Amino acid sequence: MLKKLKFLKRIDWLGLYVCLALSLILLVLSGLIPEWGRWYSAVDWYRPQMNALLEGHTSLGTALSSLQHDNAWSGGGVHQVWGLGVPFLRLPFEFVGRLFGFEVFPVRLITGFWIFCATFWGYTVLIRPCFSAPGATSKDSARRFSFAGSIGLLLLLFSPPMVCLLSSRMMVFEEALLYTCLYGIAEALTLLWFIRKPRLKGWLILSAMAGLGPFIRPTLLFYGVASMLVGALRLFLNRPHPARDAESKSFLIRWGLPGYPWLWGPFLFILGGSLLFLTNLQRFDSGFEFGHKLNVQYGDEMFGAMYSTRFDCPWQDEPVFSAGKELFGMLFLRAKFNNANWYEQNLFPGQSSTFRWRETYLRTYDLSILGLVLCSFTVGAVVWLRRKPNPPEESPDNPTDEAGYLALWSFLAVVPLVGFYLWTPVITSRYMLDFGPAFAVSIFALYEWGGRKIKKPRWVILWGFVFLGWLLAEIVLSLLSSEQGPRWHTSVSRDVAAFQGLSQSETNNETNFDGLGWKKDEGTTKALVTVFVHDAEFLELELKPNQSLMDEMAKKGETNFPQPDPEVIRAKVGLEYLERESITKTQYGWKIRFHGPRRKVYRSGYQVAFLAMIAKEDLGCRYTPWLLKSIRWNKTDPPKTINLK
Repeated sequence: MLKKLKFLKRIDWLGLYVCLALSLILLVLSGLIPEWGRWYSAVDWYRPQMNALLEGHTSLGTALSSLQHDNAWSGGGVHQVWGLGVPFLRLPFEFVGRLFGFEVFPVRLITGFWIFCATFWGYTVLIRPCFSAPGATSKDSARRFSFAGSIGLLLLLFSPPMVCLLSSRMMVFEEALLYTCLYGIAEALTLLWFIRKPRLKGWLILSAMAGLGPFIRPTLLFYGVASMLVGALRLFLNRPHPARDAESKSFLIRWGLPGYPWLWGPFLFILGGSLLFLTNLQRFDSGFEFGHKLNVQYGDEMFGAMYSTRFDCPWQDEPVFSAGKELFGMLFLRAKFNNANWYEQNLFPGQSSTFRWRETYLRTYDLSILGLVLCSFTVGAVVWLRRKPNPPEESPDNPTDEAGYLALWSFLAVVPLVGFYLWTPVITSRYMLDFGPAFAVSIFALYEWGGRKIKKPRWVILWGFVFLGWLLAEIVLSLLSSEQGPRWHTSVSRDVAAFQGLSQSETNNETNFDGLGWKKDEGTTKALVTVFVHDAEFLELELKPNQSLMDEMAKKGETNFPQPDPEVIRAKVGLEYLERESITKTQYGWKIRFHGPRRKVYRSGYQVAFLAMIAKEDLGCRYTPWLLKSIRWNKTDPPKTINLK
């Protein structure tokens, strides 16, 4: 009992209350919880995943009838494509809620809890040490350091990406990005904690966080690698130097690792990646697949995106200059919201005319953020260039070194993100918020560097208020822009959430996604056709040129439209490209036959097959020159045919 009382005395209750208040202000200010009782998400694919995990499996259903929009069919089951990390973070609450009779645990309260945890961790790293920081020998100096730490915490917690996401529709798409921002910022704070005191405990925690991050979102891998590299650099620079220490005989010590237990750090990082690989392999038949090449989607405007992610697209041949110009415009220049017109031109300055699926519905960043980030990178570069190679005495609390480490971490995360999004075939404004943790930490590093370099208290206060004023302006702009975005979201009541969370009761293998992109009453096709096959031994298509379409184009004088060339038609079963066996001319058109899948996992049971009906150069066209008459896949099952009236 006495031990429990001592533990309670060690808790910083004032800091706890302050962090709780900040979290509530952020939730209420953003409108995530508009009123009492409305703390559930209208579209929540994480909850079915939690139910599946509680039952001991990862699939959301084992029948095709369970398949819904944006789900993937693989391994004989239905899977969601937004990762397992967030469901695991929410799992303890769901489990406790069931013990106390909750049908649906309040989702927004879980989000608020993790925001509070990130806030309190930031308070622990940034503000609590201020009272024992070097130079904090008086109350005035302690207040100065705590004031600077408080502004820094606000720069991270109320960063524009966080406010923008919380004030958006906050469906599963945005929730994944919100947890990405929270996790990335928490990882940066853990790195800063380790930089200040490079201890074994901090190294192991940092390594575990770096390895587990991609479970929330794959792009957190870039942040994890950056954390490991910067952490290893900190250890290497902290190693004994022959100029001042006795030459160590241990190889590990010479390279920065004080002993063999430190090797558990890289092991934990690799272990996290290995677990992710195995879960992806179990869910999507490939350790490197996250489901976005297998998910099925409704809507005529989505066929171009599905084609691009499964086969190829013109954007992959885009020159680096124009690709970079578009990415810059998407990141930092003001965009017009396209309201589901995914192929609209002139959405933002720098947009290329090349075919690409684009969605703009969230505010991203502006030129002020770009300027601050570039200043931070410049300061970081100067810090590293002026750093002495063998300092006579290591000073882990040096704020200049801290700014250099954090700026380097941000830069190492930004570079691969830029490379990734330069040529990704589909892009949306929410993807740009993957840069959020890196930008927020780089701005924080610039602020910390300036605040610690300035000696006069008045100038420190002015420096803090300049950043605080900038942050308030960004918050206002983010809240105003959210009012222009899609509002078919927000929080709903428990009854609505429970109703929408009901799983389908059917156990049959019929789905509306079978034949998607193929009008069976006419035979016309879209750029991509999705069909479900059973025990595939081969894949045989019977096609006929759409002569009426070509005649109509000729009357209009159109010459730039797809031609009925059977050579361009391709097929996939799951993730495997099928090898074409033959092309046979028939009385009415063509018969194209593909070999069956080579992988054993695709040769039995129900599988999803994707058909590319045109070449990638014709993706901008809204029609194909084919009438698909029938599809066969084995010698026993009846073929799928058109239903002529």
